[in-house]
Amino acid sequence: MHLSDYVVATVLGATRFPEQCHREVRWNRCARVSRPWCYPGLLVTFSIPLALLLLVLSGFAAAGWQALTVSPAVRWLAAYLISGYTGDSESRRWLLWLPVRDLLSAVVWLVGGLGRRIVWRGDRFLLRADGRMEPLQQGTRSWLTDLMAWMP
Repeated sequence: MHLSDYVVATVLGATRFPEQCHREVRWNRCARVSRPWCYPGLLVTFSIPLALLLLVLSGFAAAGWQALTVSPAVRWLAAYLISGYTGDSESRRWLLWLPVRDLLSAVVWLVGGLGRRIVWRGDRFLLRADGRMEPLQQGTRSWLTDLMAWMP
């Protein structure tokens, strides 16, 4: 195996929080439709949320606290080393926020697994089982319609 010597950087442009949420939910729902048997396996990639869950389910036992200590430490170390190896100083600036990002990613994964409504370029669609997008009736936008795009 040979890894590429090039690092691909993608800039998606500035977005507001709701737009980014819609984008990530769309990505997750499309991933779920295209590889339904792989989607549940993504759960194991959320080490910090799983450590939090272990902490709560263990009744705040020592093993839960240990998992919650080790998980972010391993995530930070891996991200620090990878960003250094690839020369990604931009990512390194944001490493402190990695646990928050992990928690948000787990929420987006959960929401992505629950519904079929997506938003793409401001329009609302129903994501069909075959991966095609079916336009939904266009109405006035409000915080409620934005929230409905998150729901099943």
